[in-house]
Amino acid sequence: MIDKNKTVKNLSFFAAANGYSGFRSYFKTIFNPGKYSAIYILKGGPGTGKSSFMRRLLGELEEAVDECEAIHCSSDTASLDGIILRKGEHSVAVIDGTAPHTTDPVFPGAVDKIINLGEHWDEKILSDNINNIKSASYYKAEAYNRAYDYLYIAGEITKKVDETINQIYECNDNELISSFTTEATFKKSNETIRLITSYGKDGFGRLNTVNAIAENIYSAVGVYGSEYVFMSRLLRALKCAGIDYTLFPSALDENKIY
Repeated sequence: MIDKNKTVKNLSFFAAANGYSGFRSYFKTIFNPGKYSAIYILKGGPGTGKSSFMRRLLGELEEAVDECEAIHCSSDTASLDGIILRKGEHSVAVIDGTAPHTTDPVFPGAVDKIINLGEHWDEKILSDNINNIKSASYYKAEAYNRAYDYLYIAGEITKKVDETINQIYECNDNELISSFTTEATFKKSNETIRLITSYGKDGFGRLNTVNAIAENIYSAVGVYGSEYVFMSRLLRALKCAGIDYTLFPSALDENKIY
């Protein structure tokens, strides 16, 4: 339950995840240009200072806005993929628009604006260090491939367990739904998606944002993944009742809810 009277000005989330199916991005959903007064898309490739620029900008403006979100990189939580600033009815986002979450303008100039940090490269320094840059780039690509192999194996194991768990709990669908809703309203629920977990260079990570914004926290504790079955049934009940909600998908498996 989110307490709307509880003011938390600085929020932290992820907008992408490394899971067993590979890299998964929610950029198009979270940074939908129809929801913002302006979106500044940073270009320039790795190492051009996009994250540093956003961190400095956030530090300069966080006191002047009503609310801000720091969108952390799921591979490196110390780095930023984007920031969201809200003041009154206006929302402004600044995002990393390069791979693996390449973003191009939808409403060029009207909402989306491109800032190319690559224009400020010091080409001499980069040329002098070409061998180190290439070596680091190859090592990074190899490390990502290895990591996705491990995540794929983890996914195959959890899918086998899920098949059994779902068969056991399938019969409880109607009972669980009726325990949360007495009558379907058929009102459309408004869904907001954010991520609070990640698998990155430091292993599994989880942000504490939900604890900061929730008035009450109820923990679903089970065995062999039964808690995820409960959460999926609860989501179905919320949709049936027309209740607005924020969804926190698992980093490993988008079909599981935290």
